[in-house]
Amino acid sequence: MLSSCGHVFPDAKIKACNFHVGQAWHRKLQQIGLAAEFQSNSETSTWLKSFFGLPALDPHEVEDCFAFVVMNNCPDSNK
Repeated sequence: MLSSCGHVFPDAKIKACNFHVGQAWHRKLQQIGLAAEFQSNSETSTWLKSFFGLPALDPHEVEDCFAFVVMNNCPDSNK
């Protein structure tokens, strides 16, 4: 729906509810078999949590955080 709105209203500033984004991400984790890993205290869990924290940052900090924290700490996983 958000992509459709962006297509119809290209100048609109689209925001999403953190609760619903979190729900969607959790469903995706279940779908790809990472829900239990997310709940554990593993390297993958820490990485996912840092990735999922990106929306809480100021917009100008997201790119640097993604590049330095998320991409440099990517766990060894085939999922």
